[in-house]
Amino acid sequence: MATENKVIQKTLIQVWGKHNSGKSSTIKNVYREIKTKHANSIIGDSNTFDKGDIYSFITLKDGVKIGFSSMGDILRKELKLHLDMLFNECDIIIAASRIRNNVDTYLEQKCKEKKVRRIKVTNCITSTKTLQEPLNKLSANHIVDIIENIINETI
Repeated sequence: MATENKVIQKTLIQVWGKHNSGKSSTIKNVYREIKTKHANSIIGDSNTFDKGDIYSFITLKDGVKIGFSSMGDILRKELKLHLDMLFNECDIIIAASRIRNNVDTYLEQKCKEKKVRRIKVTNCITSTKTLQEPLNKLSANHIVDIIENIINETI
């Protein structure tokens, strides 16, 4: 997608994992970190949270749009509509899915159809509940590094 100052390769960063593995928390942490890092360059923020999940996109001053979708358990009508909007409007999409489900299949098909690069990542998981949120934050930092490299056109 063309932006005001640059053209970056449209990219899906797919956070995939098992049920209750911290995918949504990781994506919300990515959203917060991007908002913090780019606090002076955000010109639009849809900021929508629904039942603990995030459906949102941020527009930066240079025109780069970053979309977020943390609901990846089942491909319901509202999720499909949201993902379609992100694929049409955003340069970078961060979306959750289970390891193998209809959301994963749909994301794969949309990437092929729209010629979008797909990077699959998984967040760190642990059996120790008290460690999960700190690990989600570390996973989010890794994803933010990937996003920054995409924006800076180094990957």
